[in-house]
Amino acid sequence: MPGALRIDAFRIDRLLIGKLVDGQPAPPDLEFTALAGALASDGRQHRLTGLSLGAPFGQLGADLELDGRRPFPLKATARLATRQADQAWAVQARASGDLENLKLDATASGAGMDGTAAIMATPFAPLPLKSAVLKLVGLDPSRLGAAAPRAVLDIDATLEPSAAPGADKPAAADWIVSGPLRIVNHQPGSYDRGALPLESLAASVRWAGGELALSGLDLRLPGKGRAEGSTRWRAPTGDEKNGFGAVDAELRITGLDARRLDTRAVATRIAGRIEAKADAESQTVSADLRDPQLALRLDARHRAGLVTIERLVASARAARLDAAGTLRLAGPGAFEARGQLKNFDPRAFVSSAPAAQLNTRFSLKGQRLPQLAGQLDFELAPSTFEGKPLAGKGDEGSAPAATGRPARF
Repeated sequence: MPGALRIDAFRIDRLLIGKLVDGQPAPPDLEFTALAGALASDGRQHRLTGLSLGAPFGQLGADLELDGRRPFPLKATARLATRQADQAWAVQARASGDLENLKLDATASGAGMDGTAAIMATPFAPLPLKSAVLKLVGLDPSRLGAAAPRAVLDIDATLEPSAAPGADKPAAADWIVSGPLRIVNHQPGSYDRGALPLESLAASVRWAGGELALSGLDLRLPGKGRAEGSTRWRAPTGDEKNGFGAVDAELRITGLDARRLDTRAVATRIAGRIEAKADAESQTVSADLRDPQLALRLDARHRAGLVTIERLVASARAARLDAAGTLRLAGPGAFEARGQLKNFDPRAFVSSAPAAQLNTRFSLKGQRLPQLAGQLDFELAPSTFEGKPLAGKGDEGSAPAATGRPARF
C-alpha cells in the first residue's frame, strides 16, 4: 500500500460473492452479513481490527497485523462460533511468524470434545506445508449422528509432507504425506448395546499418488482381541464415472471374543484372516476364522447387483453347515440357496437359540419383494429338536412328515 490509510469503522450489511453467467449475476456462492471492523495502515504496517461478520457456517471474528516488507511478519487471531449437527462449537486460531515460516495454532471445542492443531506452513516454498499435529480429546460419535455408536475417543495424528522423487516444483498431486495415527477409546462396549467395540487403533498413514494407505494397522478389541494388517484406498481416476475409487484390506485376527463385540453371540477365541477388495463395479470378501469350538470359511462377491456366496462352511464342535447361494439386489430380490446341515445345533452360534441336532439337505428359492416368499425343499435325516425326534422331508413350504413323537418345526 503506497500511502497511509485509516478507517476507524466500516460496515457492510450484505456481501455476496459469486460469478457472472452470460453477463448476468448467478446465484451467489457465498453470502456474508453484518461485516464490520476497522482498518489502519502507514504504508508498511497494516492492521485490521475488530473484524466481525455473519457467514453460512457461523459467526466469525478476526484481528490481523501484517508487515509489508519481506518476509512479511504477521500476527493474527480468529474466532468462530457455529452450530453443527445440533451441537454448539467454538473455534479459535492464532497465526504467528511470517509468510516464509508461518505457525498456525487452533483449538476447537463442542459436543463434549476438545481439539487442537499445530501447523507449520511455508506458503512460498515448493512444499507449503511442513508439518501438522492434530489432537482430539473426548470425541463421542453418537453426538454427531444418531446412528453412530457411543464412544469416548482420543485421536492423535502427526503428518509430515514430502515431495515425490524428481518433482522440483511439486504440485499437490506430487505430495507425499505420512505419519503415525493413534485412536484410544476410553469407553469401549458391545455393538448391541449401542457402543463401539474398539479399545484402540494404531497405524502408519501415507498419502501418495492418489492412494491412502494404512500400514502396520493394529486394532485392539475388547476381551484381548486383536486385528493386524493393512488397508489401502485409491482415489478414482478422471475416467471413472462413479467417484468411488478402490479399496483393499487384509487383516489377521487373534483372540477375538464375539460376545464382547455383541452380547447376543457366544463366547469365542477366534483367530484367522479376512481379505476384502472393492471398487464401484465389484466387491469380494474372503474369510478363514477359527477358534477351539467354531470355524467359519467364507468366499463371497458382489457384481452387477448380484451377491454370490461361493462357499460358506461353518462348524461348531460336531456341527457343520455347507452352503452356497445368490441374492439379486434389484427388482423383486430373487434368491437361491442350497446346502447341507450335519449335527447342527444352533446354540453353538446363538446362545439363546433352542436346542437341536439337525441333519438335512436343503434348497431354497424365493424373492424378497413385494413380500418375502419362497420354496424350501429339504430332506431330514434322523434329527432332534428340543429333545424330540424329528425326521421327514418337505417341499413348497409344506411341513415335514415327523416320525416318532410329534415335534415342533
